[in-house]
Amino acid sequence: MKFLLFTTPRTGSKYLYSILMPYMMAKYNAASASEYFNFEITNTLKTVDFSYNNTSDIDRLDLYNQELFGKLKNTNKFLFMKIFSMHVSSDVFNYLNDNYVFICLSRRNKLEQLLSFALSNKTLFWDVSNDNDVVKYNSKLSCYNLDKKYIVQGVREIKTYEFLLQYVKNIHTSLVYEDIIMQDPKELLIQLFPDDVDLIKSLTISLPIKQNSGDKFRYFSNRGEIISWFNNANVSPRIVDIANFGRLYH
Repeated sequence: MKFLLFTTPRTGSKYLYSILMPYMMAKYNAASASEYFNFEITNTLKTVDFSYNNTSDIDRLDLYNQELFGKLKNTNKFLFMKIFSMHVSSDVFNYLNDNYVFICLSRRNKLEQLLSFALSNKTLFWDVSNDNDVVKYNSKLSCYNLDKKYIVQGVREIKTYEFLLQYVKNIHTSLVYEDIIMQDPKELLIQLFPDDVDLIKSLTISLPIKQNSGDKFRYFSNRGEIISWFNNANVSPRIVDIANFGRLYH
């Protein structure tokens, strides 16, 4: 069986991935890939215009996506993956949808999620691995005047995720960030895989440091604008060929 952790940024996905990975290894001896289509992690493309207004960057991103997609289909080795909805084309989504069981993760407080996304962009810290990282992260926190693009792009990615969810064929479970961080990791695994209690109890789980900056609003000076942008963001899902989804799944 192949499992896919399907989510958006700043939902605690690394935390959940760290819980699921030991189970997948023990149960299925699963080769895994985290953010397989994220060119920034693989470092193949260092700069891409996320406004998608730059044709050359769009072409480079599309070619890179096709290359990774070809490798994924040909090797067929990843039994457990984490994918952000923002990194998939319709072809990739259709393949994942046909071949993987989805574990879906979202965040209940969407505004808090977008502020976390903005802070990570500002500080360039997407996660912290040790106490030294915590010190460096805290030292970079300041009071920012947030650009509207962070809210608009963030809302678009959340809408893309929600749009794709309606077409997922096989969802094992849907989880929420605010709930999983309150649960004991092994109790969460037992809830997800109740037939493997003994196996789960034997696991060693190493969790990442929780990156908590408290009330994130205090790091932004233009709070009124942010709330207005969030409440009035009129954007569509970031799917170029939405019509193809309708033809395939309706």
